[in-house]
Amino acid sequence: MPILGPSNAASSLITATTTATKLFSLMDTAGSVTDNAEVGAGANYVKIANEDATNNIRVLFGKTPTTTDGFIVLKGTTEEFKDCDVANMEIISTAATVNCSVLIGTNIR
Repeated sequence: MPILGPSNAASSLITATTTATKLFSLMDTAGSVTDNAEVGAGANYVKIANEDATNNIRVLFGKTPTTTDGFIVLKGTTEEFKDCDVANMEIISTAATVNCSVLIGTNIR
């Protein structure tokens, strides 16, 4: 799997809040840059590690998750999403703020 990003090391540690936000926007904020969408163009694979010991996150692709709806990534776990629309991935914390590590790339079959 070729890795497409992030733009810099800081962009790989994002902070999810209780407001649904696109992944690339979270990466840009974390890395103090504006080019993660460009660097990650064509990405269809994401690995996300919820580093929080208390709170979960929820994600959806092309739709907006809420604190109660969306695919859940439990506290302290890692999930991989293959053949997905990374550019339209949105993330929300179920409560408070949650730090997550992310890796994006292209899934080769």
